[in-house]
Amino acid sequence: LGVVIVQILVNGQPARFVVDSGAGATVVSEKSARRLGIPDGGDKVTVVGAGESRARWVRLETLSAGDYT
Repeated sequence: LGVVIVQILVNGQPARFVVDSGAGATVVSEKSARRLGIPDGGDKVTVVGAGESRARWVRLETLSAGDYT
């Protein structure tokens, strides 16, 4: 497929993420956010990329990949 997938820990919970070196933000579904313990970010904002959608900004407690946190 030509994508890089990495195993990471989000707030201590394991997840697999696609690496997009040109992205300004990381996007996950609401279902994945709940599973990973990501808090609700409050008001939705408009995000434009490959289309327009509504999303919430949040700051993670921890994000780890291998030895990098």
